[in-house]
Order: sequence, then C-alpha cells, then structure tokens
Amino acid sequence: MEAEGVHQEAGRGSHQEILPGIESGLEPVEDKSRTAVQDESQAAPNATQGGSSSPLQDPTATFLEGGLVRGGAMPVLLEAAARASRSDERLVILKAMENTALSLDTGISGRLARFVELGGVTIIRDWLAGPAEDVRCIRACLVVLRLLPLRRSDVLSLNLLTLAASRAEQLPELREEVEKLVRTWQISLKLKGTASLKRKREAEEAETLSEISHLGRVLQERPKPVPTERPRPSVKPELLDQHFEDPFA
Repeated sequence: MEAEGVHQEAGRGSHQEILPGIESGLEPVEDKSRTAVQDESQAAPNATQGGSSSPLQDPTATFLEGGLVRGGAMPVLLEAAARASRSDERLVILKAMENTALSLDTGISGRLARFVELGGVTIIRDWLAGPAEDVRCIRACLVVLRLLPLRRSDVLSLNLLTLAASRAEQLPELREEVEKLVRTWQISLKLKGTASLKRKREAEEAETLSEISHLGRVLQERPKPVPTERPRPSVKPELLDQHFEDPFA
C-alpha cells in the first residue's frame, strides 16, 4: 500500500512538469500524458505518436510542422501569438516564421503573406516594443519584420521605422540588425527617413505653389488679344421684279 501511494504521488508530480508555464497555452494537456516536451525539436514526434486517438502534447503542433508554419494554419498561429505572454513562447513562433520565410519553396514562404493580411504585424510590433532585457525576442522580431512581405503603408502606419530606431538606441547590440532592416525597406519599399520624407513633402508642396504662382504671373503678363470686328453681313439691294413695268419709262 505504501509503495502504491508513492507511485500515485510520483504520477501526480509528473503531470505538473508537463509543459511548465504553458498552462494558459493553446491546447490543454490531458492528465494521462506522461512525458514532458523538452524543446520544439521533439514537438512533431510527440504530437503524432499514438495516431489520431492520442492527445496532442505540444500546443504548437496545431500550427507548426517540422519547424515551419503549417499550410492553412495562419489564423491558429495568430491566436497563439496573441496569447503568448512569455519570451520562450514568442521565440518558438518567431523562429518558425523565420524558417518559413527562408524556405526555397515559394508555396511555403508565401504563407507569411497571409500573416500580414490578417494583421499579424501589429503583434510583432507590440513584441518589438517589449522590455529591453528581452534582447533575444526583440532581435527575432527585427529579423521577422525584415523577411515579411510588408507594404509601404504597413511600415508607415505602424510607425515601425521609428520604433526600430529607438530600439537600436536603447540596445546597441541590435544596431546592426536594425540597419539591415532599414536597408531592406529602403530597397524594397523605397523608404526614406521620416525627417527626409517630411522635407520631401514640404519641398514638393513649395514647388507646386511656386509653379501655380508662376503660371498666374505668366497669365497676367501675357498681352490680351485685341478683339477683331466681325465682318458685317452685306446688305443685298432689293431686286426689282422682272415683271414690274416702270410707268415713267
């Protein structure tokens, strides 16, 4: 009886070690699970072990496969990202996105376009603005932003340039990664610094006003055309009736 009690107590202890700190994660782990997931490299074998009747032991198995984002699973990944509050959870997602973007198969790398369409860039921006001590996660965010198929409007509306620059100032070890990001955007999106953009807009507005003023002066200085008289229609003399006889003839 004592041995049986020890065995039961040991069994309860093993449950507490399964997915430590991810109790609020994506997929609850059933009590009959016995093995802990040590790292994401063991996720795929553990998730598929035992066939379809076996419970998933790794929450990321619902949207990751072989270290890549599963096809059609981007909405699930976004839900996971929105709930990920710990750095290690975020790093797993960011690493999978990086691997997916670097795939030579365009059918795989193209999956990240869906991430952008669903508004996932907002989540990456929030992670990028996270605590300064979380350098690994911030660096991973910079890498993913560089690889995502972003539009010019995404970068400008989310103020990503300014945020990345501020991170480089706060964390000098990230300066090189930020410079890579900015160079990539300059080439792909033809972006310039915010100050340069402002000066460019002001210069364009001033040039437009100058052109309008110049056109106005030209129109004022141009001599007005002298109105010419239209030829009056000639009045034809009334013709006498051929059959009229002049009484004085």
